[in-house]
Amino acid sequence: MKLDLRSANLIVGTVVLSSDARRLQATRTADGLALRLHAEVTFPFVEGGPSGYLTDLRVTLFHGNVEVGIGADPGFHWGQGERSFEVAVRLSAPVLAAIERARNGGRIAFRAHLDGKSGLVEHDGVTGRLTMPTVVSGDQELEFERDRWIDLLRATGWGENILIELALPPQPEPPWDEIWKAIRLAREALDRGGPPGWKACVAECRRALEKWRDLEQPDTGGTGPVTGFSRQQRFDVVRQSIHRYTHDAVHSDADQSTRAEAVMVLSAVAGLLGVRSSN
Repeated sequence: MKLDLRSANLIVGTVVLSSDARRLQATRTADGLALRLHAEVTFPFVEGGPSGYLTDLRVTLFHGNVEVGIGADPGFHWGQGERSFEVAVRLSAPVLAAIERARNGGRIAFRAHLDGKSGLVEHDGVTGRLTMPTVVSGDQELEFERDRWIDLLRATGWGENILIELALPPQPEPPWDEIWKAIRLAREALDRGGPPGWKACVAECRRALEKWRDLEQPDTGGTGPVTGFSRQQRFDVVRQSIHRYTHDAVHSDADQSTRAEAVMVLSAVAGLLGVRSSN
């Protein structure tokens, strides 16, 4: 829904955020990403008449009823016809994780609250005079397809992370690369969502653990008391336990799989690989 720009009670133009997924862009930041929303402002053409202006536009982004980020464009836009610009809204890593949890494998939907100042540039043939600005505000719904959102995460590097702030270790050389490939397939299955995707996520984690087992047999310490286990043996007990937990992913119906289970297994396996890589 377009926001009317006004000078007192006179409409002098409109501004709208584009819902065209092709125009949605993002760049990575130190603590998340900056979502770059494409804005279009239109001023009517009045020959010899005044021109509309817009300045100090601010965008507050909501996912559901939760505020997730604020962006501002301090620029001064005026003239006649159409103008376009971008407003960057920063989303932190915890916010991205919350969005992914709420998105639950579906499309991405935001509510944008816009507020700014607008008015007229009146011309006397030599100079222009600004009328007193009018504060304008309104809401707009933005909805983008799941695949476009996933592409943005990958393009900014967040696709190489599981969005619970658990980074995957760098991919190693063969034959260990097959394990990392399975983990990335598991991450893609989690992105797809739904019971089939969650089941596939756990199944790929199981495949990674089995390839790992083929390269390094776990030493679980036998049947002795746990207090006598070495640190490596305790580590291998966890690894074997996660493998056993994934049994149902290949021996049960898809409707028994949940996102929470898939996140838990993927996080555990990625974490185990991270520990191994750091040793």
